[in-house]
Amino acid sequence: IIDLSSNTDVSPPTLWERLKAYVDYNYVSQPKNLKNLAIIFLSLFILIFVLDGTHLGQAIIHGISSYLAKFISIIVVAVLIVIAFFIVVVGFIVFLEKRKED
Repeated sequence: IIDLSSNTDVSPPTLWERLKAYVDYNYVSQPKNLKNLAIIFLSLFILIFVLDGTHLGQAIIHGISSYLAKFISIIVVAVLIVIAFFIVVVGFIVFLEKRKED
């Protein structure tokens, strides 16, 4: 068996190239996936505020927040901010791609 991949000059894609290709394929070329991600993110975000307005929701959120340490809460907020930033940036890219097609 001959290994043809060992004799090539092409280096394997880096993590950044793989991530860019994944985002291009799943979100830029298929904006429906970005819309679904945005709807799920906003639904969860709104659900937290709706739950926080009810007595049971306040108990649940208080239990979760007391269970989590402050450090983990900061990580959760940071992840939410990164997801929101991702949605805005990729949404803008999709908007520019649609505009370029017209």
